[in-house]
Amino acid sequence: MSEERLSRLRKFYKLDRFIERILRWFSYLAAVCVILMALIATVNVIAQKLFHSNISSANDYVTYLFVLIIYVALPHVQMETDLTSVDILSSRFPKPMQLVISVLGDIIGLAVFGFVSYAIYTNVFVKYLASGKVATVGATGTFVLWPFALLVSVSALLTALSFIWNNVRRVMYRGTKFIPRSLCRELGVEPPKRFGPGEPQEEGGNR
Repeated sequence: MSEERLSRLRKFYKLDRFIERILRWFSYLAAVCVILMALIATVNVIAQKLFHSNISSANDYVTYLFVLIIYVALPHVQMETDLTSVDILSSRFPKPMQLVISVLGDIIGLAVFGFVSYAIYTNVFVKYLASGKVATVGATGTFVLWPFALLVSVSALLTALSFIWNNVRRVMYRGTKFIPRSLCRELGVEPPKRFGPGEPQEEGGNR
């Protein structure tokens, strides 16, 4: 491999790691949302049982936190595991057909999540703030909706972009989404610590 190509791959690898770290922090945010959801639900139940009172809009916050957990974790999960792929069916086809099916699936995923991001941003976030509202009336009280809508829209956009980035990885990493350890040795970089299930770690390109 020429020194010029090695230099390009090193730069791409650094960019790839940077993007992966950003998406990983979104998955950490999902964990924070799980803790918040559990705390709100627990405190609300205790308040109802002991003090015959409750947290205003607790049910609304728990509901929207549950939605948020799914969306903020999805970009990292999709990029690292191909969550939406159907390997049981596609694995029965020849390798060239598997690649075609994978690319078509990524295009569909890009379109679907791109539309979801755009729809949520325009119909919930923009219109909500354009109306001059700061909060809306939920099932049990006043509820601030727009931060949830903004985070879900951004997360859906990142999920859409992860479909594109997976194909960029395939082009740069010799036809595979994960960098092979042999290529890491050529680049003189440490391979990522985590390897996905079901693929050989040495030449199959899995992490």
